[in-house]
Amino acid sequence: MHVLHWYPNFLDGGGVANAVAGLAAAQAERGLRVTVAAAHLEDAPSPAAQGFELLTWAFRDPLRLGDRMPRFIAPSDAQRLVACTPDLVHVHGAFLPDNLHAPRLFDAPLVLSPHGSLHPLVFEKGSKRLKKLYFLLEKRFLYRRIAALHALSPTEGTLLERLLPDCPVACIPHGIDPACWLAPPAATPQEGPVTFTFVGRLDVFTKGLDLLIEAFARAVEARPNKLLRLQLIGPGQGKSREVLEGLAAVRGVASHVDFTGPVPASEIPAALHRTGVYIQLSRHEGFPLTVVEALLASRPVIVSKGTGLATYPEIAALPHVCVVPHDAAAAAEAMIDFAARLEALHQAARQHQARMEGFFSTERVVAKHLALYRQVLQHSPKGGAAAPLPPKMQSGLSLRPPDQPAVSITQDAGLATRKETTLIARPPPR
Repeated sequence: MHVLHWYPNFLDGGGVANAVAGLAAAQAERGLRVTVAAAHLEDAPSPAAQGFELLTWAFRDPLRLGDRMPRFIAPSDAQRLVACTPDLVHVHGAFLPDNLHAPRLFDAPLVLSPHGSLHPLVFEKGSKRLKKLYFLLEKRFLYRRIAALHALSPTEGTLLERLLPDCPVACIPHGIDPACWLAPPAATPQEGPVTFTFVGRLDVFTKGLDLLIEAFARAVEARPNKLLRLQLIGPGQGKSREVLEGLAAVRGVASHVDFTGPVPASEIPAALHRTGVYIQLSRHEGFPLTVVEALLASRPVIVSKGTGLATYPEIAALPHVCVVPHDAAAAAEAMIDFAARLEALHQAARQHQARMEGFFSTERVVAKHLALYRQVLQHSPKGGAAAPLPPKMQSGLSLRPPDQPAVSITQDAGLATRKETTLIARPPPR
């Protein structure tokens, strides 16, 4: 099977690019022919060889549409892409005008992974009218050609079902190679203050970092005799660091907060193993890999309900995981509680380490993606057109019990006992 991952911003780096690279490399390692198609980026560092082919395309002068940049592929590169002839195209991201090229270039079934980009709060940020207009454009020229949607969490699956009710959804988490993240059996943070750590870009609103500073200040005020520290690891975004430093100063905790700036990926495992608790209070986030990395490092985790990962019952039910609402007071209570029970929480995290390794293993995740691809191809005769759905399926998707045959959402069963349902791909409209 030849799978082409289409992500125009791949060479820009970032969370989605890392997820695409990880999935592509894991699929190639397991015998699939894998190509990643991306826009050429001047002075971009050459990605390390990971077993897949990187196919880049150049573009002519872009047409500005607000802050969106539709790029026109050079004819010679368009011909190279067409000649690639993949069996299936896996498109990544949303609100990317370059994604509109995929259904035009490839006569193959398309699977789409929005990576959390279609969350309602995303529509409310920035140019609201332009986003809504562009979403209608994508529905007309891209989504009508999608054979299946890939959601990273149960919550995202429900959102996609509501937005695009004619397209079946498969719920599959990101996978990760746990080798460098697993903590030694006796690993504990160094003696001293209890450190709460966040890793990621300092996007104040999306990552909920204003809530984090406020929650941390409340925890410090409530436990003045308990040494607490907050560590923010990652690059700033605009003036976000200055904003956060100002918030910490106003709340009187500036001396308790450390901004490390960007840290090489190779140093993140050691940073997580040293921390007491990992915390992420995102207002919306599809599937932050840093939370997975913290779980694999046997760290207790405090996470907001806006984080898609927290909506997996297998994760939310863990004794060393606390899911909190978007509320500084609730987050502060969780921080105080975790600081008081740190040793017991570390022990619980180590006891569940093997379960986390199995849940997030690349072997398991690649197998689920391959099953999804095969189901799509099974209902897609040569030429990319999928077989018609039964009449009951045409009215949309529903989360009905698995014993009802019209179910079309594939829930990731993981370690739970619920039965996975079957995905049936719909045909692209003519």
